[in-house]
Amino acid sequence: PSLSLPSPLMERTCVVFSPWFFGRDDTKPLSSPLHLSGGGDGSDVGFTRLVSALQLLMAAGFVVCGAAMTHLSQGKAELVCATCRSTQVKPSDLVCGPCLFLVLERDNAASCFSMILRDCAASSVGVRKFRSDDLAGMEKFMVSPSNSRESDSLLILLAS
Repeated sequence: PSLSLPSPLMERTCVVFSPWFFGRDDTKPLSSPLHLSGGGDGSDVGFTRLVSALQLLMAAGFVVCGAAMTHLSQGKAELVCATCRSTQVKPSDLVCGPCLFLVLERDNAASCFSMILRDCAASSVGVRKFRSDDLAGMEKFMVSPSNSRESDSLLILLAS
Protein backbone atom coordinates (compact mmCIF):
# COMPACT_ATOMS: atom_id res chain seq x y z
CA PRO A 1 0.00 0.00 0.00
CA SER A 2 1.22 3.48 -0.83
CA LEU A 3 1.41 6.20 1.77
CA SER A 4 -0.39 9.39 0.79
CA LEU A 5 1.46 12.40 2.14
CA PRO A 6 0.14 15.95 2.02
CA SER A 7 1.81 18.11 -0.59
CA PRO A 8 3.25 21.45 0.51
CA LEU A 9 2.11 22.85 -2.84
CA MET A 10 -1.53 21.80 -2.43
CA GLU A 11 -3.87 24.75 -2.90
CA ARG A 12 -7.59 25.28 -3.11
CA THR A 13 -9.07 27.69 -5.56
CA CYS A 14 -12.53 28.71 -6.59
CA VAL A 15 -13.69 29.29 -10.14
CA VAL A 16 -16.94 30.98 -11.05
CA PHE A 17 -18.74 30.17 -14.30
CA SER A 18 -21.03 32.98 -15.37
CA PRO A 19 -24.54 32.29 -16.72
CA TRP A 20 -23.17 33.12 -20.19
CA PHE A 21 -20.98 29.99 -20.05
CA PHE A 22 -24.10 27.84 -20.18
CA GLY A 23 -25.94 29.94 -22.76
CA ARG A 24 -26.90 28.54 -26.12
CA ASP A 25 -24.79 30.68 -28.45
CA ASP A 26 -23.25 33.46 -26.36
CA THR A 27 -26.34 35.61 -26.99
CA LYS A 28 -28.53 34.32 -24.18
CA PRO A 29 -27.35 33.43 -20.67
CA LEU A 30 -28.70 30.60 -18.55
CA SER A 31 -31.80 31.98 -16.84
CA SER A 32 -32.49 29.08 -14.49
CA PRO A 33 -30.61 25.98 -13.31
CA LEU A 34 -33.62 24.02 -14.61
CA HIS A 35 -32.64 25.01 -18.16
CA LEU A 36 -29.10 23.62 -17.90
CA SER A 37 -29.89 20.41 -19.75
CA GLY A 38 -32.06 22.05 -22.38
CA GLY A 39 -33.23 25.59 -22.88
CA GLY A 40 -36.72 24.56 -23.95
CA ASP A 41 -35.55 24.45 -27.54
CA GLY A 42 -33.99 21.00 -27.30
CA SER A 43 -30.43 22.32 -27.10
CA ASP A 44 -28.08 20.97 -24.50
CA VAL A 45 -25.17 23.34 -25.10
CA GLY A 46 -24.98 24.34 -21.43
CA PHE A 47 -24.80 20.75 -20.26
CA THR A 48 -22.22 19.89 -22.92
CA ARG A 49 -20.05 22.87 -21.93
CA LEU A 50 -20.27 21.88 -18.26
CA VAL A 51 -19.24 18.29 -18.97
CA SER A 52 -16.37 19.45 -21.20
CA ALA A 53 -15.13 21.87 -18.55
CA LEU A 54 -15.30 19.20 -15.84
CA GLN A 55 -13.46 16.72 -18.08
CA LEU A 56 -10.69 19.23 -18.70
CA LEU A 57 -10.39 20.14 -15.01
CA MET A 58 -10.29 16.51 -13.92
CA ALA A 59 -7.80 15.58 -16.66
CA ALA A 60 -5.61 18.42 -15.37
CA GLY A 61 -5.61 16.78 -11.94
CA PHE A 62 -8.08 19.07 -10.18
CA VAL A 63 -10.36 17.56 -7.55
CA VAL A 64 -13.78 19.15 -7.11
CA CYS A 65 -14.16 19.77 -3.36
CA GLY A 66 -17.40 21.71 -3.54
CA ALA A 67 -19.93 23.13 -5.94
CA ALA A 68 -22.88 25.49 -5.76
CA MET A 69 -25.13 27.24 -8.24
CA THR A 70 -26.58 30.52 -7.07
CA HIS A 71 -27.64 34.00 -8.14
CA LEU A 72 -25.34 36.87 -7.15
CA SER A 73 -26.43 40.31 -6.05
CA GLN A 74 -24.92 43.29 -7.88
CA GLY A 75 -22.79 44.09 -4.83
CA LYS A 76 -21.37 40.57 -4.52
CA ALA A 77 -20.74 40.38 -8.28
CA GLU A 78 -18.74 43.62 -8.08
CA LEU A 79 -16.69 42.20 -5.20
CA VAL A 80 -16.01 38.97 -7.15
CA CYS A 81 -14.71 40.95 -10.14
CA ALA A 82 -12.70 43.31 -7.92
CA THR A 83 -11.12 40.33 -6.15
CA CYS A 84 -10.05 38.67 -9.41
CA ARG A 85 -8.69 41.64 -11.30
CA SER A 86 -7.49 39.66 -14.33
CA THR A 87 -10.96 38.44 -15.28
CA GLN A 88 -12.68 39.35 -18.55
CA VAL A 89 -16.07 38.91 -16.86
CA LYS A 90 -17.98 42.04 -15.79
CA PRO A 91 -20.31 42.24 -12.76
CA SER A 92 -23.29 42.61 -15.11
CA ASP A 93 -22.35 39.22 -16.62
CA LEU A 94 -22.67 37.59 -13.20
CA VAL A 95 -26.10 38.92 -12.18
CA CYS A 96 -28.13 37.93 -15.25
CA GLY A 97 -28.69 34.34 -14.09
CA PRO A 98 -27.28 31.61 -11.84
CA CYS A 99 -23.50 31.23 -11.53
CA LEU A 100 -21.72 27.95 -10.88
CA PHE A 101 -19.03 28.00 -8.21
CA LEU A 102 -16.50 25.17 -8.10
CA VAL A 103 -13.96 24.75 -5.31
CA LEU A 104 -10.99 22.90 -6.76
CA GLU A 105 -7.88 21.42 -5.21
CA ARG A 106 -4.51 20.35 -6.59
CA ASP A 107 -0.86 21.37 -6.48
CA ASN A 108 -0.51 25.04 -7.46
CA ALA A 109 -4.28 25.26 -8.07
CA ALA A 110 -4.49 29.04 -7.80
CA SER A 111 -1.05 30.21 -8.80
CA CYS A 112 -0.81 28.13 -11.99
CA PHE A 113 -4.48 27.58 -12.90
CA SER A 114 -4.44 29.02 -16.43
CA MET A 115 -1.10 27.45 -17.30
CA ILE A 116 -2.27 24.03 -16.07
CA LEU A 117 -5.45 24.23 -18.17
CA ARG A 118 -3.56 25.31 -21.29
CA ASP A 119 -1.02 22.49 -20.91
CA CYS A 120 -3.75 19.91 -20.37
CA ALA A 121 -5.85 21.20 -23.27
CA ALA A 122 -2.81 21.07 -25.54
CA SER A 123 -2.05 17.45 -24.67
CA SER A 124 -5.70 16.38 -24.12
CA VAL A 125 -4.60 13.15 -22.45
CA GLY A 126 -7.62 11.04 -21.57
CA VAL A 127 -10.21 13.47 -22.96
CA ARG A 128 -11.39 14.59 -26.35
CA LYS A 129 -9.05 16.97 -28.15
CA PHE A 130 -9.64 20.51 -26.87
CA ARG A 131 -9.11 23.23 -29.42
CA SER A 132 -7.53 26.49 -28.31
CA ASP A 133 -10.81 28.30 -29.01
CA ASP A 134 -12.63 25.84 -26.67
CA LEU A 135 -10.35 26.91 -23.82
CA ALA A 136 -10.54 30.58 -24.81
CA GLY A 137 -14.33 30.30 -24.78
CA MET A 138 -14.23 28.71 -21.35
CA GLU A 139 -11.93 31.40 -19.96
CA LYS A 140 -14.10 34.15 -21.49
CA PHE A 141 -17.00 33.20 -19.18
CA MET A 142 -15.03 32.15 -16.12
CA VAL A 143 -13.69 34.06 -13.13
CA SER A 144 -10.56 32.48 -11.71
CA PRO A 145 -8.09 33.89 -9.20
CA SER A 146 -4.55 34.45 -10.50
CA ASN A 147 -2.78 33.79 -7.18
CA SER A 148 -3.37 32.26 -3.75
CA ARG A 149 -4.23 35.59 -2.13
CA GLU A 150 -7.03 36.25 -4.65
CA SER A 151 -8.16 32.64 -4.24
CA ASP A 152 -8.38 32.93 -0.45
CA SER A 153 -10.27 36.22 -0.74
CA LEU A 154 -12.72 34.75 -3.24
CA LEU A 155 -13.35 31.67 -1.10
CA ILE A 156 -14.03 33.87 1.95
CA LEU A 157 -16.28 36.18 -0.09
CA LEU A 158 -18.33 33.33 -1.48
CA ALA A 159 -18.66 31.67 1.92
CA SER A 160 -20.16 34.84 3.42
